[in-house]
Amino acid sequence: MSIWCGALPDKPGFKSRFPPSQLNVRTLFVYNILQGAYLGYIQVFWQPFLLTLGLSIAAIGTLETLTGRFGLLASLTQVFGGRLSDRTGRRKIVLLGSVLLISCWSTAALAFVLETKYLIYVAYPLWSLSAMATPVLDAVLADSVSPHDRSRIYGLIMLANVIPGALTGYATGILVGRLHPQFFLGLAALLESAGFIVIQSKLRNIRLPPEELAAEAEITSFKRLLRDFREYHRLFSVFAADSLSWSIATTLLPAILRASKGYTPADFGLIAVTLTVGNVLGIIPGGFLTNRIGARNLLIISEALGLATWSGWLIRPQAIYAPLYAFMWGLAITTWVPVQFQVLTDTFPAERRGALLGAVATFRGLIAILGPLISTLLYLKLGYSAPFIAADLGLALAIMLIILVVPKRRMATEGDADNPQ
Repeated sequence: MSIWCGALPDKPGFKSRFPPSQLNVRTLFVYNILQGAYLGYIQVFWQPFLLTLGLSIAAIGTLETLTGRFGLLASLTQVFGGRLSDRTGRRKIVLLGSVLLISCWSTAALAFVLETKYLIYVAYPLWSLSAMATPVLDAVLADSVSPHDRSRIYGLIMLANVIPGALTGYATGILVGRLHPQFFLGLAALLESAGFIVIQSKLRNIRLPPEELAAEAEITSFKRLLRDFREYHRLFSVFAADSLSWSIATTLLPAILRASKGYTPADFGLIAVTLTVGNVLGIIPGGFLTNRIGARNLLIISEALGLATWSGWLIRPQAIYAPLYAFMWGLAITTWVPVQFQVLTDTFPAERRGALLGAVATFRGLIAILGPLISTLLYLKLGYSAPFIAADLGLALAIMLIILVVPKRRMATEGDADNPQ
């Protein structure tokens, strides 16, 4: 097994402290605070902002499908970002992703200053390209933390992202009527710039030793992606089904609620707060009790919470019930994401971790890009209820796949970390 620069040794009895003593983990913690402070309101108000600029729901759905944070272009960039980071080091890719985000929010702010929607067509691809850093950030954390502690530390870093987002999301709901969208988008660019400085000055580079680079020579080969899929196709299928279902439900949710049910900025602000409360409470089982409850059980619980969430918005869509749905949504996120992270990082060998995390992200993304398209078509042709029904059916399928694919045993500990299933 290779020795990774900046990684903590995998040894029995290793206990992480919080705040973590390892520099990379502390750096990721601070970066997530800064990024969460703006993503908290971006994810809720981005689409309502675009509606005020004159974009239609159909146009937003097309942009989300092809570009955006989870679109086709974002999916394709992640596998290359992960594989490049295995060869050139994580830090360069993370910095490049941050620069692209700064450019995205600056361009979007300029679009509102000039009152032209055409610059949004530039901002969306920039957002997509920044996604190359997403699997790399996960790989940095996996490289820097003992396998036994991965879900716990990942959960704590998630909290660093969502708690500031709840505060700024709620504040945005109050201030959005007084301040223009360009203010919030400009603030996003400033916060991401601060994150860039943190990464530039503090993140330690991690790269494969020269003797292992030959095995990873096919940086841009889709043949390698296909081989990765064949090797781990059962596991890939679970996360692909989940991604498609949640993509159908969430990618156009703010725009649909605004256009169909008249949700106000204050309603969206309250959604941001209660979603975060669910995130915080979900960290307890999802981040700290994974080995006790079992990964499969937690993943099933998460999908069941998703079914309850989207069934609620389907049956009782009034804004008064939205905080309850957002709370269950938050619980679903943090009982899933840290567990998914541990399942994948325990399964993938260290020397291919960045590439395989990128491959999973790409495969999930290629499936999930159908979500905005499906959601848009269902909404325009069949009305408000159709996207939520489709999402519920997809989550039911995901639960079946989890039962069939994810082992019932507890997740691996240090000795298994670098051996694929």
